[in-house]
Amino acid sequence: MIRMISRRTFVRKSVIASAGLAAAQQALLLKAADPSDIPPDPARRKVCAFIKFIQDLEFDRLGAEMASIGLDGVEATIRPGGIITPDQVQDKLPLLVDALKKHGIEITIMASHVNRADDPVMRQVLETASTLGIRQYRMAYYRYDRDINVSKTLSESRAILKDLAQLNAELGIQALYQNHAGLRYVGAGIWDIVSILEDIDPAQVALAFDIRHATVEGGFSWPVDWKHALPHVRAAYLKDFEWNDGKVRNVPLGTGMVQMTEFIRLLKTDTPLSVPISLHIEYLDHEGTDPNLRAIRSDFQKLNSILP
Repeated sequence: MIRMISRRTFVRKSVIASAGLAAAQQALLLKAADPSDIPPDPARRKVCAFIKFIQDLEFDRLGAEMASIGLDGVEATIRPGGIITPDQVQDKLPLLVDALKKHGIEITIMASHVNRADDPVMRQVLETASTLGIRQYRMAYYRYDRDINVSKTLSESRAILKDLAQLNAELGIQALYQNHAGLRYVGAGIWDIVSILEDIDPAQVALAFDIRHATVEGGFSWPVDWKHALPHVRAAYLKDFEWNDGKVRNVPLGTGMVQMTEFIRLLKTDTPLSVPISLHIEYLDHEGTDPNLRAIRSDFQKLNSILP
């Protein structure tokens, strides 16, 4: 009986393989391990990487790099300034999907500018994504206006989100709202976005729980926020930070203030394997594609050390 292994397991074992393996055997092994030939493993959680700082890569190389790291997919930037802009979606998104698929990589989450149903460009982005089999997309944020009180902002956002939920149901696609730290963001405090989502089916609109942003805003109380948000959580975003002279600075996974091991424990205990993880590598900012690729690889290896 042939025992199939996941790409992530294969890559991890390949890294630690004996250096003395004969060249012929090694070539045969690599040929046999074409990522596109390895079926997904339903018994483990998918991990993708946010591509914001490597989005200048040609589509095929992006797929090859992600496969070599051992990832399942990408969180692709399909938005203004992204790897594909909204006006390019109909022509280029199918090309990206096909190029990634050649390497066994999927668009696990589409990072979009979508946050309402009555915008024709946003609707076209979702329609195209849905026909290509993309099932989750990250929304654009709602924001507080200093001249409008909090209750009115939440009421207006809820009405807009309900219309978007109905469109998502028609298209068979799920929106993810990310909690994001900051004065103007709806969702920074968790309680506000949960109050909006309470009467919306998570199959249509759910929460991408960002532990970095939850820790910035919640400090030691982030586990309470996690439990409060849990019925709505359908993705987890991982990144780390530290305080530096009163400002937040992003740092490599596991080196900052985030209680990453504890969060992973709760993620494993409280959510099904269908909830994916997205690695957000943002501590190098615009230092270049190759440094950011190395950072993705390093943080993925760190994640693997605490995820099994």
